[in-house]
Amino acid sequence: GALSSPDALLNNAAMEKLFPDTTYNVESGGDPDVIPTLSFREFTDFHRRFYHPSNSYIYLYGDMDIENTLKYIDEEYLSAFDRRCVYSEVGTQKAFAKRVITEKNYNIADGENIANKAIHALYAAMTDCMTTKESLAIRILNYVLIDMDGAPLKKALLDAGVGSDVSGAYEDSYKQPVWSIVVTGSEPERQGEFSQIVDHTLRKLALTGLDKKMLTAALNRTEFILRENDYQGRPKGLFYGIRAMDMWLYDRDPIEALRYYDDINGLRKAIETDYFEGLLLKYLIKNSHQVLITMKAKKGIDEKKRIEVAEQLDAYKKSLSENQITDIIEKTRVLKERQASVDSEEALTAIPLLRREDLNREIENDEIEDGRIEEIRHFHYDINSNGIVYLNLYFNLEGFSKKDIFYANILTRLLLSMNTVNYEYSELVRQSNAYTGGINFQVGSISNIDSDQKCTPYLIVKGKALVSNADKMVRLLKEVILHTDYTDKIRLREILMEEKANWDMTAFARGHTLCISRLLSYFSETGRYSETTGVSYYYFLSDVVARFDAISDEMISCLQRLAKQIFTRHN
Repeated sequence: GALSSPDALLNNAAMEKLFPDTTYNVESGGDPDVIPTLSFREFTDFHRRFYHPSNSYIYLYGDMDIENTLKYIDEEYLSAFDRRCVYSEVGTQKAFAKRVITEKNYNIADGENIANKAIHALYAAMTDCMTTKESLAIRILNYVLIDMDGAPLKKALLDAGVGSDVSGAYEDSYKQPVWSIVVTGSEPERQGEFSQIVDHTLRKLALTGLDKKMLTAALNRTEFILRENDYQGRPKGLFYGIRAMDMWLYDRDPIEALRYYDDINGLRKAIETDYFEGLLLKYLIKNSHQVLITMKAKKGIDEKKRIEVAEQLDAYKKSLSENQITDIIEKTRVLKERQASVDSEEALTAIPLLRREDLNREIENDEIEDGRIEEIRHFHYDINSNGIVYLNLYFNLEGFSKKDIFYANILTRLLLSMNTVNYEYSELVRQSNAYTGGINFQVGSISNIDSDQKCTPYLIVKGKALVSNADKMVRLLKEVILHTDYTDKIRLREILMEEKANWDMTAFARGHTLCISRLLSYFSETGRYSETTGVSYYYFLSDVVARFDAISDEMISCLQRLAKQIFTRHN
């Protein structure tokens, strides 16, 4: 399952070609096609050799008695093992003399249309001695070139009609960091055009210079993310440890991975020079350690593989004696029995359990101020948020039809991505990056505390900014929700096709959440509303994209009507 989605196959194929002589050449978790060839002895020998304390990295995070903690680790764990020499260094891949060009097939269902299903990608490997400042700068460049609305590299590819969506990534957890750009919704024969546009656009930007306003906006956004350090409620210590490993694994200072203040200040000064253009030249234009790969959609691959596996299994079974077959059956029976058996009372009592007296009975409850601002109900939490204002605006969607809710979902994708009466969308995005830590829009609902059959649906506008920029954020929100122009059909089609392409690429990876969302829709009103952002929305979106030319005028009218109904003071 994990290795059958197009993006997973693409990344594996690219890494195989990009690092043919290092450990990155192979799938770390094991390729399902190859796992059956692994013997149990090889498996256990590998585990015994590498999964040993001598080959481990131990990090501690939090407020603790360090001496007692180290003593415990030594007495309860490390002292039980003898130190040994384990060679597990990740090698450095020798740079290529020229770009490698390759292609690979991926499976689509028999009923699917094969048109516009090709994926083109360019992967570039960096050196193993990049500074943290350079690495942060490449991350900022990726955002400016591809992720930011109006980004020049993305725009060049979309304007040429090479594909329906463009995405980019920079991964610095490898010994040699990797930058990639991917175009989906294309045709196989457009591989050359894709690479030419990427090369030409990068050279042009290096020669004529990058937009300094975009660089500043991207840098501010990056600084905000680093300062906020928001891991969505997950343990910070865990993420600090993972980040530290990105350098520690390769014998570099792990603490350097956590520092960013000096690098940010250095890059802010560098914007006024040709530093970023120089990085483009060094790591993306003159760097020949690259792989250009095309994923071609093909029918019948999975069926062919199933037949091959069935034939292999049949041949293997025929090679076994009756005693060997009986032995396999018996071992399987014992395994199933073991899996189904209940643990003994002795084993269960060995598991430490949390007791009620271990819990703090005092509830931490931040006080909320409930007031009004110009007749709008306003809740305020006065807490330490590192100088950041978090603002949520809830617009009631009660009484709207299901079709309107679907269009409200589309509305959340269009806001900040289309021109307004006073600004082009690229300028709106620049201001959002320059003055806020992010603005987003979503359709959601809040369940009734007394009944699971009652809920209030909302279109929620979320923004966050440093206190000093709060007024700029509010002015930007006002411009976007009240003055967006929905009449540009070319831009409207572009955004909808991007949204559809994104769903096509990611739906497989989150199939379990989509299924859960659909199932919950049968149990409560909250679940029913939540599902309007799931599979049901995808079907609606697919239909809208397919019939765009016929219904575009109706769609624009509907969006204009909804915006006027939703974004009002009384709502």
